[in-house]
Amino acid sequence: MRKSDLHPTLQRSCVPVPGRSGCFAVIPPAAPRALNLPETYAISGAAHAELGSLAEKLAKNPELSSLVLFMLNRREAVESSQIEGTSTTFDGLLLHEGSRDSPLHLSFNKDAAETLAYVDAYQDALLKVRSGGLGGLNESLIRQMHSQLMYLYPEKTPGQYKEIVNYIGGFNMEMARFIPAPPTHVKELMEDLISLIDYQKNSTLVPSILMRAAIVHAQFESIHPFLDGNGRTGRMLIPLMLEADGHPGIHLATFLKLRRQAYYDALLRVQMSLDWTPWLKLFYECVVASCRHTRLIIDKMEALQVNWISLLDDAGVRRDASARKIAELLLGRPVLSANQAKHLCGVSFAAANNGLEKLLQMGVVSQRGDGPRNRVFQADQVLALLYDGVNDMMDTVTDMRF
Repeated sequence: MRKSDLHPTLQRSCVPVPGRSGCFAVIPPAAPRALNLPETYAISGAAHAELGSLAEKLAKNPELSSLVLFMLNRREAVESSQIEGTSTTFDGLLLHEGSRDSPLHLSFNKDAAETLAYVDAYQDALLKVRSGGLGGLNESLIRQMHSQLMYLYPEKTPGQYKEIVNYIGGFNMEMARFIPAPPTHVKELMEDLISLIDYQKNSTLVPSILMRAAIVHAQFESIHPFLDGNGRTGRMLIPLMLEADGHPGIHLATFLKLRRQAYYDALLRVQMSLDWTPWLKLFYECVVASCRHTRLIIDKMEALQVNWISLLDDAGVRRDASARKIAELLLGRPVLSANQAKHLCGVSFAAANNGLEKLLQMGVVSQRGDGPRNRVFQADQVLALLYDGVNDMMDTVTDMRF
């Protein structure tokens, strides 16, 4: 990184942690406004092309695309939370989400509630950036996101910048992989970071939104402004920046999780030696994999939708029947109860129950458990599509020569 890219008062330095002999916190320089790394040009070009192709794909079938994105947002919440140690699965999240307003609410599951908090924080932030653009992704919104995400942990001071030194990795600070910026530097570093999110060009060089999103995420993790929840908050910034700039809000946690060690190591290279190449390469690879896999899901969902319509036609199910409405709903909500189907489809409970029973007989859904009341059904074919080919897609992209 060039010296001209650095804020004069924010040069990278190490400072001793008071009361911790041998422990040093790293104060990163200001976030670079652009990175000129020729070895990333090819993969960067591929990532931008894939993002454009995905936007075109989503525009061709907006109704189905919205259902797919609904699922991918929840997959992101699950995968991003699992990176931090939670155990909730995708169907577990949908069960928890679907029951939270039900009188038959499931027994409280803290992991599921924490994962659902990610969904709520992202969705609320998404509404704001869609109306306010990149300027809406400011300090106040980031604090709000963190406050929603971490509401179950008041001891972690949700929404407030840290007041003590935290660390990444290891059982204690002495064994930590990295000790991020001390509290006294967080405010200034975050102000600089936010100025990169809503970048105002001052030269002919205009860094792409993908490059800026990659830089912002790595810099956010270097600052680690909150006591906890930094990884999830930082990953949330990526799709929000893209949405705010008018692009599909692709989610990368599924693919970063597949390369978890490379992800940690690449961020550490940035933090310790300002070597951005491994991180930028991995980031762009995940963008390519995510865009391609999302397009693949849409293709398979379209085929599944056609198949279900054919099954319903062959069975003589009326066009206005509850079974058809529920089948359409299942493309985005593959786990639901009769009570959910009732509210989401605007039909009576009896009609919803009968519609699900019809779909059960046709093999469109299966029933979870044997309980006679408030039965829960799932569309196994939809659930399979969400993860089918994820590993192979990431391996294919990683093995390509860019």
